[in-house]
Amino acid sequence: MSIRTEPHSVVSAETLAKWIEDQPERWWSVDGDPRLMGTVDFPCPSDELAPAIRAVGADLLVLQPNGFRGSQRKVGTAELAEFFAMSRNRFGSELFFAWSDAEVEWLLLEDEALVA
Repeated sequence: MSIRTEPHSVVSAETLAKWIEDQPERWWSVDGDPRLMGTVDFPCPSDELAPAIRAVGADLLVLQPNGFRGSQRKVGTAELAEFFAMSRNRFGSELFFAWSDAEVEWLLLEDEALVA
């Protein structure tokens, strides 16, 4: 499976960073992205991850969760929150991303062990 061949939306780095910042109580992990994994120690709080995402600055492709009925349009923080809620499973929530300028696909995961 490739995010580029599955139903996906586009989100700006600024929008993703803002959505993450709007959840200061959460801690995050990233699996698979060398850009972020090379600059941030995971798990990390929102105020460490958001600036790293802004520093990359490229748009991102985000996989639409099963059951979402939308188009491949640019999404905002409300849609990201919906995607995140729809992706909840027994292991927590995760979103599947790819930078628009790179082939690498990666996961953004809420670190459940650190959520109060």
